[in-house]
Amino acid sequence: MKLKKEIVLELITAYIFVFALGFMLFIYEPIFMYAVNMDDFWFDFSIMIKPTLKIGGIFFLITITAVTLFYFVDRLFDKKRTVFHIMILAGSVLFYILYIQGNWMVKNLPPLDGSEIIWENYGRIENKIIIAAGIVFCAVIILLVKKCGLKKTVRRLTLVSTVVLVMLSVSLVSTVTGYNALKRKDGVAFSMKNFNNISENQNFLIFLADAVDAGTFSRILNDSPEYKNIFEDFTFYSDAASVYPYTRDAIPQILSGSINRNEKEFSEYSSDAYNHSKLFSMLEEEGYSLNLYDHELIWNGNREYGVSNADSIYNIRIDLTDYAKQELRWILFKYLPYSLKKYSKISDLNFNKCYYDWKNASIYTEIASHNQLDKQADSMFQFVHVEGAHEPFRYDKDLNIISGGTYSQAIEASITLIKEYIQRLKENGAYDNSIIVIMADHGYCTEPVSELSENILYRYNPVLLIKGYQEKHEFLETDTPVSYADLTDAYHDLLAGKKSTELSQNIDSNLTRKVIYYEYLKEDQMVEYEIRGRAKDAKEFRQTGNFFDRQ
Repeated sequence: MKLKKEIVLELITAYIFVFALGFMLFIYEPIFMYAVNMDDFWFDFSIMIKPTLKIGGIFFLITITAVTLFYFVDRLFDKKRTVFHIMILAGSVLFYILYIQGNWMVKNLPPLDGSEIIWENYGRIENKIIIAAGIVFCAVIILLVKKCGLKKTVRRLTLVSTVVLVMLSVSLVSTVTGYNALKRKDGVAFSMKNFNNISENQNFLIFLADAVDAGTFSRILNDSPEYKNIFEDFTFYSDAASVYPYTRDAIPQILSGSINRNEKEFSEYSSDAYNHSKLFSMLEEEGYSLNLYDHELIWNGNREYGVSNADSIYNIRIDLTDYAKQELRWILFKYLPYSLKKYSKISDLNFNKCYYDWKNASIYTEIASHNQLDKQADSMFQFVHVEGAHEPFRYDKDLNIISGGTYSQAIEASITLIKEYIQRLKENGAYDNSIIVIMADHGYCTEPVSELSENILYRYNPVLLIKGYQEKHEFLETDTPVSYADLTDAYHDLLAGKKSTELSQNIDSNLTRKVIYYEYLKEDQMVEYEIRGRAKDAKEFRQTGNFFDRQ
């Protein structure tokens, strides 16, 4: 009886460490990550908790089985279980280091916006702190072992781990409730349905290539004149100004005309914007079917307009393997010391792999493998959001996957994809009866600037090319200043039959345009600027004195 009690107590001591480590990494961290970044994910808590618990359960099952087997093997050869207890002490050092690293040294983490992370620029101080912490932990444990013995030291450290576990639990509950993370999103995700359909009547097509800067695009066209042939019949508005520097706010603004000034939380703003979209209202009145191809568009709750290719998020099955891979990348990114974080292989918070894959290569393959479009009688609207020139730069100009690509190559890859998209329309007799808008959501900084704020101010000059119904002419370029804040008016005129050459006739050449600035992951602090010169010239940006902060 005494022997059984001893075995149970020793195993429970080890299990507490296992549970504390597993809870922190595979339960606490994924839920915490979701709670503070809810708007970055298409799923809600009720969806993500299932694969999260499965992954945590798998970890507990494997580690508890391994610890149990190790214990009994060690017991056969060592009645004092010295190796077993040393293993627990080593595990405790690892646990405390990970706890400090993942919960107290996260303020200077690099942004996960898809851009290449220069790891050498991060963690110099944090690495020294974590090394010092490891030395202190080891010294304290050695002193405790000398003073109290191995078994008593293990029990005391078990108590400390239990306290940390309770602290994490309390923190998690407060975070979930504070961020209202349990709320039901009732959102939608978008499939490839109707992607290879086209109307025999009229089409309104917006092809948005992410992060294509007008300045670099113009230079590439001038260096390679053959590219201009792709865009015959289009007017290139080289001095277009986006309202936002990042995709999150740009997409609902482009599709609705609504400006986010932080009056509401983002998901509420986004959903309201789509429900009150002037573009969608005009399209509905004209009898267009709506199709949206976007991997992260947020439209929760009641939807005033029907979207043909939309499906409820509750009908989507999460691939456990894909989810686990991305979750593990995040955990390694958050909890590994800075000198090891690069091995997480993470670039963004992309848990968005559901129906629509926005990658250039995927869309290129889809277009190339479906040369024949299916015709339908109803007029059709399609909004297609592709990777474009977004970091990381993974393509050459022919859309082959490469390493160490450049921004110019990414734009040339985008042009190749757009060429294939336009050519398919021509081959299926759907080009002339289509309004086609080729655009980016924002520009990109190609200037060598030192300050982050200056870098962002160079992101407001996206590419914008427009062709109206039955429009025929050589490629045209105009430097008339236009703003994405006025896109709804342009949509209205295009639907009314105007050509792209007519859209800018009444625009003042001295137009003052307003944009909203914020830093990535600091969206709750917005600043309004006005552009008095060209959109690509950040030196001409001036603050208006309007600040849109959300507490």
